[in-house]
Amino acid sequence: MPNEINVSIKPPKHKSSLEIESYRGILKYKGNKIILTFENSDDYISAIFNTDLINKHTEYLVGVGIGIADINQKIPVAKKVILTKDKIEDVDELYLLLNETELISAKENSYTLKYNDNNFDLIHLEKYIKKISRINLLFEKLSKQKKYNSFYEQLAFKEFSATNNIFGKLKENHPYYVNYRKRVLDILIKSYAHEQYNSIYMVMPIYQEDNIFAHLSSKALVLQEELKALSSKVDIEIVFVIENCQNSFGHEFREFLSKVQNQIKIYFAFKNQIENEVNSIDFLFTDKNNFVVSKFLRVNNPVFNIFQEQFTVEEHEAMYRKILNRSMSYSQFMEDKNQLCNSVNPLLKTLSGEWYLYVYGSRKLWEDKVVIFDDGKVDFYSDNQKTDSGIIINKEYQSIILLDDIVSRRLLTILFDHQPYKIQKAFTIKVISKQYNNDFDILTIGLFSRKPIEMMKVYEILGDIDDVRILEDSRMNDNLANYLIDEYGYYYSHE
Repeated sequence: MPNEINVSIKPPKHKSSLEIESYRGILKYKGNKIILTFENSDDYISAIFNTDLINKHTEYLVGVGIGIADINQKIPVAKKVILTKDKIEDVDELYLLLNETELISAKENSYTLKYNDNNFDLIHLEKYIKKISRINLLFEKLSKQKKYNSFYEQLAFKEFSATNNIFGKLKENHPYYVNYRKRVLDILIKSYAHEQYNSIYMVMPIYQEDNIFAHLSSKALVLQEELKALSSKVDIEIVFVIENCQNSFGHEFREFLSKVQNQIKIYFAFKNQIENEVNSIDFLFTDKNNFVVSKFLRVNNPVFNIFQEQFTVEEHEAMYRKILNRSMSYSQFMEDKNQLCNSVNPLLKTLSGEWYLYVYGSRKLWEDKVVIFDDGKVDFYSDNQKTDSGIIINKEYQSIILLDDIVSRRLLTILFDHQPYKIQKAFTIKVISKQYNNDFDILTIGLFSRKPIEMMKVYEILGDIDDVRILEDSRMNDNLANYLIDEYGYYYSHE
């Protein structure tokens, strides 16, 4: 067999119906390699194959070809190519070998690459974005051809498509979306070295699950510490938007506030006082005015969008000033917190008014009246006489009423779950009070009702007294006294 063979290649018809000149060239055998070179007056192509990979099952050889991307740009490219003895009729079978992803181009010849510590040229980045786009196109075709059908695979392809969409928008300098608040804040902090901003302005609801300042996860704590450290170089203002005080000020969030109150300017605003005047209550930007990250109100798909348009940035600056004008400083809010929270507490609006209380006492079944006011104050009436007064405290899932007897100064405590569907007409409560004529406690399950209930019906609802009431037993105190004497040598400490 000769080491060189002259070849003539007639290219297929171009999709534009352009007639392409035939190629002429040489096929060389060199050791274990086949080298194919051919050209016409406009183009030159070279390909190389390894014959060591041939066996009795081999139907074709896969190699690499080098040529020019198109006549106008003259950009060198490398692609996979296939050499076969027989013509392949169904070329779709080769799609996994010859597809959009198998391409390398030397596009850098068309521009000067800029790469330094401050800026990575977006023109060069476009090359990698196109690679991602070609991989996405491959996935889409495979999906349409039902090569991968499972939910597990299809979902992965769809998520990759979303990533491709983001990079496509980046290439065009268009707004794109992100889903995770932690990631936004993390990148904002890390970008300080490049951005060199002097101020950060943030508006953020504290009633949502992704409130990173109300979590003790390792990632959230790291971000909190990094933000606190950044505040020594940058002025940071945060307006926290409150929907319901009782659902907002958990232990973790209070811990964060106490840590940063002297380094970060903290403000509070109530959602119902601002949401109708602005398009977003969840956004951030810096004094550089070169971007804003925002989650809009009243949209079907509430995700974070990042914008660079000056108009959108200025729109959010104006919204920030409007929200800030409706806000209170940290010290002012904490000083008036109880009154402020009660005045906008939707739970109090539901609970306010008269309630009839039914509960087994130590001697009989009581029917009393409890009045809850809009400011959180509570009065207790027995036989139409006011005997106790106190307050209601609402937490995330439960409320507790603390009543102070006007005469004895002993506490009467009422505890209940306050899910909205439970507290409309009537609901069960737990009552802790003193037994009649002694100092022992009594725990009883009772009823709150908006309207009076016939006593026979109350008995029917509550059931047997022994099933809903626990009396403190004097023997427990005797047992405790014996333990203290045995363990410490005395019952009551005189220290």
